[in-house]
Amino acid sequence: MSAIFGNIRFDGNPVERPSLEAMQSALAAHGADGGLWLEGSAGLGHRLMRFTPQDVYERQPLVSDDGAIVLVADARLDNRAELLRDCKLEIGDWVSGQPISNLQSPISTPPDSALILHAYQRWGEACVQHLVGVYAFALWDARAQRLFAARSPIVAPSLYYTTRPGRFAFATAPRGL
Repeated sequence: MSAIFGNIRFDGNPVERPSLEAMQSALAAHGADGGLWLEGSAGLGHRLMRFTPQDVYERQPLVSDDGAIVLVADARLDNRAELLRDCKLEIGDWVSGQPISNLQSPISTPPDSALILHAYQRWGEACVQHLVGVYAFALWDARAQRLFAARSPIVAPSLYYTTRPGRFAFATAPRGL
């Protein structure tokens, strides 16, 4: 499975890139691809191991069109058609900076991370009631200055976390902390 990780500062200091890069390096066994996102007091990262056809187009951390929400996810959703319908998504909607219709691929749906992001935009934290599959995700909501993390209730990647004065860090594997 892929790995997700992040670091949030509550003491007014910015997240430092080297601390996030150290987490990323510690999780290298979870995939060679991935990325980092840092802005002020929040930093999120992802290591991608490709399993589904949609993973070819996975680009994380995934930022919402308005830049207010950033998401990292290790997910395999089983109710893609329902989410597409309920979130009113169509071919041509934007995913990772390009229209799905321009991806030159036989897939007709966005990566699972994009479905989770759209579900959160539609239902907020209640989005987890609409997700079926195996997942762990975290998102930073810049408007609320809040981290929201969730995992599927039965079989799921783990979410480990640690706190220190003024800091919160999480990862899907302990070595990422």
